[in-house]
Amino acid sequence: MDISGDLNALFETYSKLLSEGDVEHIARLYAYPAMVVAPHARLVVQDAGQTRGYFSGGLDKYAQQGIVSSHPSVSWSDQPSRGIAVAYVNFSNHDAAGNEVNQERYLYQLVQVDGWWKISVVTPLLA
Repeated sequence: MDISGDLNALFETYSKLLSEGDVEHIARLYAYPAMVVAPHARLVVQDAGQTRGYFSGGLDKYAQQGIVSSHPSVSWSDQPSRGIAVAYVNFSNHDAAGNEVNQERYLYQLVQVDGWWKISVVTPLLA
């Protein structure tokens, strides 16, 4: 089953919400408990409140860099099992003039909850 359209739509929504600073709706895109897995740390995200707190702080970092929009590109996705998906996503972050400020790359594991794909595991990758 080709899920690339669903995942592209999810990450387009994710980027739009991030650009708008809508941490409430960003938090709804996650399945809890969720995890952040990185070489230096592993974090269990228990609930939407933790996600809102993280993104609220992160918005300041983006503002300081002049980032006003983010454009995702799902470079690879797969559905290894019913209700489970994985995706590599590159986010190109831009300033108000449309210039690329930086890129961020992540590996996501997603689960299907009530017919919707939700993020369950996030792994930041080197850009």
